[in-house]
Amino acid sequence: YDFAELGLGYSLELAKNKKEAIGVFKGLIARDGHAPLFQAYLALARIYETEKDTNNALLILREMETKFQKHSEFAIVQEKIASLENLAWLFKLKTHLCVYQNRY
Repeated sequence: YDFAELGLGYSLELAKNKKEAIGVFKGLIARDGHAPLFQAYLALARIYETEKDTNNALLILREMETKFQKHSEFAIVQEKIASLENLAWLFKLKTHLCVYQNRY
């Protein structure tokens, strides 16, 4: 059942039903059943990232960082965290530059 629900989450994501997909993936994670949780977490982080919700994407990825340290694809989590942190830093820098330019 959990694998079918994981597939449903992917289908909803592909069909651009992001809110429903988020609900499906969160439900799988909360149940902590037999579905590949790493994939459910990663899909949830990906949706948040595509929706420009960097904070929630990072929260999910940091949770993965503590929960899946021994997973064979753990490097993906670390790469995504680094990438999103760099984007957040660049956004802050750009924002500060715009504020600075408007002052002078």
